[in-house]
Amino acid sequence: PLLEDPQPQVQLAAIAALAATGHPAAIDGWPGADGQATGPGLRKLLTSRDGEVRWAALEALVQLRDEAATAELWRATEDATTSVQRRALQAIGRSRQPRFVEPLIRFGWTET
Repeated sequence: PLLEDPQPQVQLAAIAALAATGHPAAIDGWPGADGQATGPGLRKLLTSRDGEVRWAALEALVQLRDEAATAELWRATEDATTSVQRRALQAIGRSRQPRFVEPLIRFGWTET
């Protein structure tokens, strides 16, 4: 329920807590007795009106090794806005995922 709270600060705290669990069920929501998600997962927050909530959800999803989020974060490195590129590269670094090493090296050689 905290992911649906109207206060972005509450949502950000919930996102951080879910990312810290490392549990993949946080991606789409915890399954209930019937197998259906009992509430929203982090993926739903990618469409939030609040930019900080969207970005935090994207970073959390990358930490949870969500393939779609990982691709989206990498696409953000090609954004026309330098601040978005920088934020994406910082998020990639914080993720500490070995899969990013080779693309980051290529990025460093080809970008100014």
